[in-house]
Amino acid sequence: MNIGIAVPHIGPSQLGFLAIQMANQGLVSTKHSYTIFYQQMVPFCVQPSVPVMNVTEMWGFKGTVIATTLDLAETMLNSVKGDKIFYAWDLEWLRGNHKFDRNVSIYRDPNLRLVSRSNDHAMELSNYCNRDPEVVHDLNIFEMIKEIQNG
Repeated sequence: MNIGIAVPHIGPSQLGFLAIQMANQGLVSTKHSYTIFYQQMVPFCVQPSVPVMNVTEMWGFKGTVIATTLDLAETMLNSVKGDKIFYAWDLEWLRGNHKFDRNVSIYRDPNLRLVSRSNDHAMELSNYCNRDPEVVHDLNIFEMIKEIQNG
């Protein structure tokens, strides 16, 4: 199974570190192949052992993609063939993204499996878009793809 992780960047940040850590760990402990897609090129916070590509290369990816922002989820919806997971890492509408109609259309898209990083985020997402996300802590890719493997 091909698994892609789409993040804004893989520089010094918790999300960047977890994306690289999960992909590196998955490369060693599973039979899947992993690719990290980024929007902004910055120096890596940890050396990845998996392919790293700009998000513009995501259009040809066949497999499961995990997007971590609204912009990346929208790009994924328009370009990826395969399972699509939106791991809502942040509550973006609290940080200046006030495009309610666009945001809610992405959060409610039936082609996306909506996943939240905590129970508190899940509650806020549910209040914002009237859709109950799954909860998976710390970008645990293995927990997210378990359902795909079994189904």
